[in-house]
Amino acid sequence: MERRRLLRSTGMVALALAAAAPAWGLEGAVPADAAATPAAATTADTTSTVATAAGAKAPWRGSLLALRTETTLLTLDRGAELTYNPYVAMSFEARPRWWFGDVFYLALDFSLVRELTDSDDTTMAGETWLGDVNVGGGAAKFWTVPWVGIDISADLRVITPTSKLSRARTMQAALRGGVTLSRTFPVLSGLTVSYLCQGTGYFHRHTTSELSSPLISGCGSEDGSCDRFANSGVRNSMFRLGNAATISMDFLPWLGLDATAMHRLDFLYPAADGDPRISYVPQEPTDRRHSLVYEIELRFQPMKSLGIGVGVSSLNPLQAPDSSRYEPFVNRYTMAYLELRLPVDGLVSQIRGED
Repeated sequence: MERRRLLRSTGMVALALAAAAPAWGLEGAVPADAAATPAAATTADTTSTVATAAGAKAPWRGSLLALRTETTLLTLDRGAELTYNPYVAMSFEARPRWWFGDVFYLALDFSLVRELTDSDDTTMAGETWLGDVNVGGGAAKFWTVPWVGIDISADLRVITPTSKLSRARTMQAALRGGVTLSRTFPVLSGLTVSYLCQGTGYFHRHTTSELSSPLISGCGSEDGSCDRFANSGVRNSMFRLGNAATISMDFLPWLGLDATAMHRLDFLYPAADGDPRISYVPQEPTDRRHSLVYEIELRFQPMKSLGIGVGVSSLNPLQAPDSSRYEPFVNRYTMAYLELRLPVDGLVSQIRGED
Protein backbone atom coordinates (compact mmCIF):
# COMPACT_ATOMS: atom_id res chain seq x y z
CA MET A 1 0.00 0.00 0.00
CA GLU A 2 1.01 3.61 -0.50
CA ARG A 3 1.09 4.20 3.24
CA ARG A 4 3.87 1.66 3.52
CA ARG A 5 5.99 3.32 0.84
CA LEU A 6 5.37 6.64 2.54
CA LEU A 7 6.68 5.38 5.86
CA ARG A 8 9.80 3.84 4.39
CA SER A 9 11.02 7.30 3.53
CA THR A 10 9.66 9.20 6.50
CA GLY A 11 11.30 6.68 8.81
CA MET A 12 14.62 8.47 8.14
CA VAL A 13 13.49 11.88 9.39
CA ALA A 14 15.11 11.76 12.79
CA LEU A 15 18.33 10.34 11.43
CA ALA A 16 18.51 13.04 8.84
CA LEU A 17 17.91 15.94 11.21
CA ALA A 18 20.13 14.45 13.86
CA ALA A 19 22.99 14.83 11.44
CA ALA A 20 23.53 18.21 12.97
CA ALA A 21 25.00 16.31 15.92
CA PRO A 22 28.63 15.25 15.48
CA ALA A 23 28.27 11.75 16.92
CA TRP A 24 27.34 9.97 13.69
CA GLY A 25 28.67 11.97 10.80
CA LEU A 26 25.52 11.05 8.88
CA GLU A 27 23.52 13.12 6.49
CA GLY A 28 20.88 15.44 7.72
CA ALA A 29 17.48 16.65 6.86
CA VAL A 30 14.12 15.57 6.05
CA PRO A 31 12.50 13.18 4.08
CA ALA A 32 9.66 13.19 2.00
CA ASP A 33 7.63 10.24 0.84
CA ALA A 34 8.58 8.09 -2.11
CA ALA A 35 7.19 10.62 -4.51
CA ALA A 36 9.55 13.21 -3.16
CA THR A 37 12.42 11.32 -2.13
CA PRO A 38 12.61 9.25 1.89
CA ALA A 39 13.48 8.19 2.04
CA ALA A 40 13.79 10.08 2.59
CA ALA A 41 15.24 14.49 2.11
CA THR A 42 18.57 15.68 3.15
CA THR A 43 20.06 18.77 4.68
CA ALA A 44 23.21 19.65 6.51
CA ASP A 45 25.54 16.71 6.22
CA THR A 46 28.13 17.10 8.92
CA THR A 47 31.82 16.49 8.83
CA SER A 48 33.33 13.39 10.40
CA THR A 49 36.18 13.39 12.87
CA VAL A 50 37.82 10.45 11.06
CA ALA A 51 41.06 11.59 9.40
CA THR A 52 43.30 10.18 6.73
CA ALA A 53 46.83 9.02 7.41
CA ALA A 54 48.12 12.44 6.36
CA GLY A 55 46.03 14.09 9.05
CA ALA A 56 43.41 15.61 6.75
CA LYS A 57 39.70 14.82 6.89
CA ALA A 58 38.66 12.06 4.53
CA PRO A 59 36.79 13.46 1.49
CA TRP A 60 34.36 10.50 1.63
CA ARG A 61 33.42 11.18 5.26
CA GLY A 62 29.73 10.87 5.97
CA SER A 63 29.26 8.18 3.31
CA LEU A 64 27.02 5.46 4.66
CA LEU A 65 25.58 2.03 3.89
CA ALA A 66 22.53 0.95 5.89
CA LEU A 67 20.50 -2.25 6.21
CA ARG A 68 17.10 -1.92 7.88
CA THR A 69 14.44 -4.36 9.03
CA GLU A 70 11.05 -2.83 9.77
CA THR A 71 7.50 -3.80 10.63
CA THR A 72 4.26 -2.06 11.47
CA LEU A 73 3.18 -2.20 15.10
CA LEU A 74 -0.20 -3.52 13.97
CA THR A 75 1.60 -6.59 12.63
CA LEU A 76 2.11 -7.59 16.26
CA ASP A 77 -1.64 -7.39 17.01
CA ARG A 78 -3.91 -9.55 14.85
CA GLY A 79 -7.07 -7.99 16.28
CA ALA A 80 -6.09 -4.34 15.75
CA GLU A 81 -8.18 -4.02 12.56
CA LEU A 82 -10.99 -5.90 10.85
CA THR A 83 -8.54 -7.61 8.49
CA TYR A 84 -5.05 -8.69 9.44
CA ASN A 85 -2.49 -7.32 6.98
CA PRO A 86 1.04 -7.92 8.34
CA TYR A 87 4.03 -6.05 6.96
CA VAL A 88 7.71 -6.91 7.41
CA ALA A 89 10.36 -5.59 5.03
CA MET A 90 14.08 -5.19 4.59
CA SER A 91 15.71 -2.24 2.87
CA PHE A 92 19.18 -1.25 1.79
CA GLU A 93 20.30 2.35 1.51
CA ALA A 94 23.48 3.87 0.11
CA ARG A 95 24.40 7.50 0.75
CA PRO A 96 27.82 8.29 -0.74
CA ARG A 97 29.31 11.73 -0.05
CA TRP A 98 32.30 13.60 -1.41
CA TRP A 99 33.57 16.70 0.37
CA PHE A 100 35.44 19.68 -1.01
CA GLY A 101 37.05 21.09 2.11
CA ASP A 102 35.09 21.48 5.32
CA VAL A 103 31.87 23.01 3.98
CA PHE A 104 30.78 21.92 0.50
CA TYR A 105 29.92 18.38 -0.57
CA LEU A 106 28.19 16.33 -3.27
CA ALA A 107 25.60 13.71 -2.36
CA LEU A 108 23.82 10.73 -3.89
CA ASP A 109 21.04 8.73 -2.20
CA PHE A 110 19.24 5.60 -3.36
CA SER A 111 17.51 2.63 -1.73
CA LEU A 112 16.16 -0.86 -2.40
CA VAL A 113 13.18 -2.34 -0.51
CA ARG A 114 11.84 -5.89 -0.41
CA GLU A 115 8.79 -6.94 1.57
CA LEU A 116 9.09 -10.28 3.32
CA THR A 117 5.35 -10.69 3.90
CA ASP A 118 2.76 -10.89 1.11
CA SER A 119 2.93 -7.53 -0.62
CA ASP A 120 -0.04 -5.33 -1.50
CA ASP A 121 2.12 -3.22 -3.79
CA THR A 122 3.94 -5.60 -6.11
CA THR A 123 2.72 -7.94 -8.83
CA MET A 124 5.50 -10.53 -8.47
CA ALA A 125 6.48 -12.56 -5.43
CA GLY A 126 9.68 -11.34 -3.78
CA GLU A 127 9.88 -8.23 -5.95
CA THR A 128 12.50 -5.66 -4.95
CA TRP A 129 11.60 -1.99 -5.27
CA LEU A 130 13.98 0.78 -6.23
CA GLY A 131 13.38 4.08 -4.48
CA ASP A 132 13.79 7.53 -5.96
CA VAL A 133 17.39 8.51 -6.67
CA ASN A 134 18.43 11.85 -5.18
CA VAL A 135 21.41 13.80 -6.52
CA GLY A 136 22.70 17.09 -5.18
CA GLY A 137 24.92 18.71 -2.65
CA GLY A 138 25.05 21.22 0.12
CA ALA A 139 26.99 23.39 2.51
CA ALA A 140 27.39 22.18 6.11
CA LYS A 141 27.70 24.79 8.85
CA PHE A 142 28.74 27.45 6.35
CA TRP A 143 28.01 30.24 8.83
CA THR A 144 27.68 30.55 12.60
CA VAL A 145 25.49 33.34 13.93
CA PRO A 146 27.63 35.51 16.21
CA TRP A 147 26.91 35.65 19.93
CA VAL A 148 24.28 32.86 19.86
CA GLY A 149 26.40 30.09 18.29
CA ILE A 150 23.71 28.85 15.88
CA ASP A 151 25.14 26.93 12.91
CA ILE A 152 23.43 27.33 9.53
CA SER A 153 23.53 24.60 6.88
CA ALA A 154 21.77 24.17 3.55
CA ASP A 155 21.31 21.61 0.82
CA LEU A 156 19.70 21.09 -2.58
CA ARG A 157 18.55 17.82 -4.19
CA VAL A 158 17.20 16.81 -7.60
CA ILE A 159 14.84 13.84 -7.22
CA THR A 160 14.45 11.47 -10.14
CA PRO A 161 11.26 9.33 -10.39
CA THR A 162 12.89 5.90 -10.37
CA SER A 163 10.39 4.43 -7.89
CA LYS A 164 7.14 2.83 -9.04
CA LEU A 165 5.15 5.10 -6.76
CA SER A 166 6.58 8.26 -8.32
CA ARG A 167 5.98 6.92 -11.81
CA ALA A 168 2.39 6.07 -10.87
CA ARG A 169 2.00 9.68 -9.79
CA THR A 170 3.36 10.69 -13.23
CA MET A 171 6.18 12.60 -11.56
CA GLN A 172 8.84 13.81 -13.97
CA ALA A 173 11.22 15.31 -11.40
CA ALA A 174 11.29 17.14 -8.10
CA LEU A 175 13.53 19.79 -6.62
CA ARG A 176 14.07 19.96 -2.86
CA GLY A 177 15.98 22.51 -0.83
CA GLY A 178 16.29 23.14 2.87
CA VAL A 179 17.97 25.21 5.53
CA THR A 180 18.90 23.82 8.95
CA LEU A 181 19.63 25.80 12.11
CA SER A 182 21.40 23.89 14.88
CA ARG A 183 22.85 24.67 18.27
CA THR A 184 25.02 22.35 20.37
CA PHE A 185 25.18 22.55 24.16
CA PRO A 186 27.86 21.04 26.46
CA VAL A 187 25.52 18.57 28.19
CA LEU A 188 26.99 15.12 28.87
CA SER A 189 28.58 14.14 25.54
CA GLY A 190 26.59 16.74 23.62
CA LEU A 191 23.05 18.04 23.22
CA THR A 192 22.03 19.36 19.80
CA VAL A 193 18.78 21.14 19.00
CA SER A 194 17.94 21.55 15.29
CA TYR A 195 15.25 23.24 13.22
CA LEU A 196 14.69 22.50 9.54
CA CYS A 197 12.69 24.45 6.97
CA GLN A 198 12.37 22.62 3.68
CA GLY A 199 10.51 23.04 0.43
CA THR A 200 9.94 20.54 -2.40
CA GLY A 201 8.57 21.39 -5.82
CA TYR A 202 7.08 18.58 -7.94
CA PHE A 203 6.67 18.36 -11.71
CA HIS A 204 4.08 15.91 -13.08
CA ARG A 205 2.63 14.97 -16.45
CA HIS A 206 -0.87 14.81 -14.93
CA THR A 207 -2.43 16.42 -11.90
CA THR A 208 -3.64 13.04 -10.62
CA SER A 209 -2.06 9.60 -10.32
CA GLU A 210 -2.38 6.99 -13.05
CA LEU A 211 -4.15 3.68 -12.73
CA SER A 212 -2.42 0.47 -13.74
CA SER A 213 -5.18 -0.04 -16.34
CA PRO A 214 -8.12 2.11 -17.58
CA LEU A 215 -11.42 1.83 -15.76
CA ILE A 216 -13.03 0.93 -19.08
CA SER A 217 -11.35 -2.02 -20.79
CA GLY A 218 -10.16 -1.39 -24.32
CA CYS A 219 -10.23 2.35 -23.84
CA GLY A 220 -7.22 3.88 -25.61
CA SER A 221 -5.50 7.16 -24.87
CA GLU A 222 -4.40 8.16 -28.38
CA ASP A 223 -6.80 11.08 -28.68
CA GLY A 224 -6.96 11.95 -24.98
CA SER A 225 -10.65 11.10 -24.68
CA CYS A 226 -9.93 8.32 -22.16
CA ASP A 227 -7.67 10.32 -19.86
CA ARG A 228 -10.37 10.55 -17.20
CA PHE A 229 -10.60 6.74 -17.10
CA ALA A 230 -6.84 6.23 -16.84
CA ASN A 231 -6.25 8.34 -13.74
CA SER A 232 -7.27 7.82 -10.13
CA GLY A 233 -8.65 11.29 -9.45
CA VAL A 234 -6.48 11.68 -6.34
CA ARG A 235 -4.67 14.98 -6.82
CA ASN A 236 -0.90 15.17 -6.73
CA SER A 237 1.03 17.69 -4.70
CA MET A 238 2.57 20.67 -6.49
CA PHE A 239 4.65 21.83 -3.53
CA ARG A 240 5.46 20.57 -0.06
CA LEU A 241 6.53 22.74 2.84
CA GLY A 242 8.11 21.01 5.82
CA ASN A 243 9.05 22.29 9.26
CA ALA A 244 10.82 19.99 11.69
CA ALA A 245 12.46 20.12 15.09
CA THR A 246 14.93 17.58 16.45
CA ILE A 247 16.55 17.04 19.83
CA SER A 248 19.64 14.85 19.77
CA MET A 249 21.15 13.78 23.09
CA ASP A 250 24.49 11.99 23.35
CA PHE A 251 24.67 10.34 26.76
CA LEU A 252 28.03 8.72 25.98
CA PRO A 253 30.31 8.87 22.94
CA TRP A 254 28.71 5.59 21.77
CA LEU A 255 25.13 6.06 23.02
CA GLY A 256 22.54 8.66 22.00
CA LEU A 257 18.84 9.39 21.63
CA ASP A 258 17.13 11.37 18.86
CA ALA A 259 13.56 12.67 18.81
CA THR A 260 11.96 14.46 15.84
CA ALA A 261 8.60 16.01 15.04
CA MET A 262 7.75 17.40 11.62
CA HIS A 263 4.76 19.18 10.09
CA ARG A 264 4.21 18.79 6.34
CA LEU A 265 1.88 20.94 4.26
CA ASP A 266 1.12 19.82 0.71
CA PHE A 267 -0.35 22.23 -1.83
CA LEU A 268 -2.40 20.27 -4.40
CA TYR A 269 -3.10 20.91 -8.04
CA PRO A 270 -6.41 22.75 -8.59
CA ALA A 271 -9.44 20.51 -8.88
CA ALA A 272 -11.07 20.15 -12.29
CA ASP A 273 -14.31 22.04 -12.85
CA GLY A 274 -17.38 19.85 -12.44
CA ASP A 275 -21.07 20.14 -13.10
CA PRO A 276 -22.03 23.84 -12.61
CA ARG A 277 -25.38 22.74 -11.13
CA ILE A 278 -23.57 21.17 -8.19
CA SER A 279 -22.03 23.32 -5.49
CA TYR A 280 -18.43 22.47 -4.74
CA VAL A 281 -17.93 25.26 -2.23
CA PRO A 282 -16.03 23.62 0.66
CA GLN A 283 -16.41 24.38 4.33
CA GLU A 284 -12.64 24.28 4.66
CA PRO A 285 -9.87 24.55 2.07
CA THR A 286 -9.53 21.21 0.24
CA ASP A 287 -6.48 22.10 -1.84
CA ARG A 288 -4.08 21.36 1.00
CA ARG A 289 -3.04 18.30 2.97
CA HIS A 290 -1.56 18.46 6.46
CA SER A 291 0.38 15.66 8.10
CA LEU A 292 2.70 15.12 11.04
CA VAL A 293 5.71 12.83 11.26
CA TYR A 294 7.31 11.63 14.50
CA GLU A 295 10.33 9.52 15.22
CA ILE A 296 12.32 8.51 18.26
CA GLU A 297 15.48 6.44 18.05
CA LEU A 298 18.05 5.01 20.41
CA ARG A 299 21.40 4.71 18.63
CA PHE A 300 24.59 2.89 19.46
CA GLN A 301 28.06 3.00 17.95
CA PRO A 302 30.09 0.10 19.37
CA MET A 303 32.91 0.69 16.86
CA LYS A 304 33.90 3.14 14.14
CA SER A 305 32.62 0.89 11.37
CA LEU A 306 29.28 -0.05 12.92
CA GLY A 307 26.26 1.91 14.02
CA ILE A 308 22.97 0.49 15.33
CA GLY A 309 19.64 2.29 15.46
CA VAL A 310 16.49 1.04 17.18
CA GLY A 311 13.45 3.23 16.84
CA VAL A 312 9.79 3.89 16.14
CA SER A 313 8.46 6.24 13.47
CA SER A 314 4.90 7.27 12.69
CA LEU A 315 2.98 9.28 10.15
CA ASN A 316 -0.15 11.10 11.29
CA PRO A 317 -2.40 12.43 8.50
CA LEU A 318 -4.60 15.02 10.14
CA GLN A 319 -7.81 13.78 8.51
CA ALA A 320 -8.92 10.31 7.41
CA PRO A 321 -11.02 9.76 4.25
CA ASP A 322 -14.17 9.56 6.40
CA SER A 323 -13.29 12.95 7.99
CA SER A 324 -12.29 11.34 11.28
CA ARG A 325 -8.94 12.03 12.92
CA TYR A 326 -6.09 9.56 12.95
CA GLU A 327 -4.52 8.64 16.25
CA PRO A 328 -1.50 10.92 16.56
CA PHE A 329 1.27 8.61 17.74
CA VAL A 330 0.40 4.92 17.42
CA ASN A 331 -1.74 4.05 14.39
CA ARG A 332 -1.68 1.94 11.25
CA TYR A 333 1.25 3.98 9.94
CA THR A 334 3.53 3.36 12.93
CA MET A 335 6.75 1.49 12.17
CA ALA A 336 9.30 -0.17 14.44
CA TYR A 337 12.73 -0.75 12.98
CA LEU A 338 16.25 -2.01 13.54
CA GLU A 339 18.96 -0.53 11.36
CA LEU A 340 22.62 -1.50 10.95
CA ARG A 341 24.87 1.24 9.54
CA LEU A 342 28.33 1.08 8.09
CA PRO A 343 30.08 4.47 8.02
CA VAL A 344 32.61 4.21 5.20
CA ASP A 345 35.12 6.62 6.76
CA GLY A 346 35.00 4.70 10.03
CA LEU A 347 35.57 1.41 8.21
CA VAL A 348 38.55 2.79 6.29
CA SER A 349 40.00 4.29 9.46
CA GLN A 350 39.61 1.01 11.35
CA ILE A 351 41.26 -0.98 8.54
CA ARG A 352 44.18 1.43 8.51
CA GLY A 353 44.52 1.17 12.27
CA GLU A 354 44.06 4.92 12.79
CA ASP A 355 42.95 6.35 16.13
